[in-house]
Amino acid sequence: MIFATACHRTSQLDDQLIGSWECQVCGGDSLSVITYEGDHTFSGFIWSRTKSRIDSTGTWRVDGYDVVFDAEYPAQYLDAAESRDLPILRQKFESYRETIMKLGHDALELKSGAIYKRMKTPPKPSNQSLQPTTGRSDV
Repeated sequence: MIFATACHRTSQLDDQLIGSWECQVCGGDSLSVITYEGDHTFSGFIWSRTKSRIDSTGTWRVDGYDVVFDAEYPAQYLDAAESRDLPILRQKFESYRETIMKLGHDALELKSGAIYKRMKTPPKPSNQSLQPTTGRSDV
C-alpha cells in the first residue's frame, strides 16, 4: 500500500489496524496476538508452545508511520520477568512504538521484521483460554 497524504494517513492507518492480528515469533515456538479496538484500546498476548502466556492491555495511537503503545502487564508477570531476565516485563507499565513498513487488508509488516496476519478476533481471556489459530481449520 502506498500511504496517502498526511491529513488522511492517521485515520486510514487507524481503520486498517482495527481488528486482530497474529504473528509467529521465536522461530515459530511462540505466537503473538494483538487486537486493536476502534476506541484505541488493545489487548494482546504471547502464547508459547509450553502453554505459558504473557498478556498485556492498554491504549494505542498512530504517530506518523508508528503505532505507539501504552501497555500494562499483570502483576504476576513482574516476578516471572525478574527470574527469567525478560526486560520487557520488568515494569507494570511500558510505552513503546513499532514502525509500520507495509499494511494491507490481511498483512501487517513492522520494521522489527515481524509480519502479522489478520485473524478472527479471539475470545477475551476471561471467557476461555486462547489458543493459536495458525494451522487450524476452524477459524
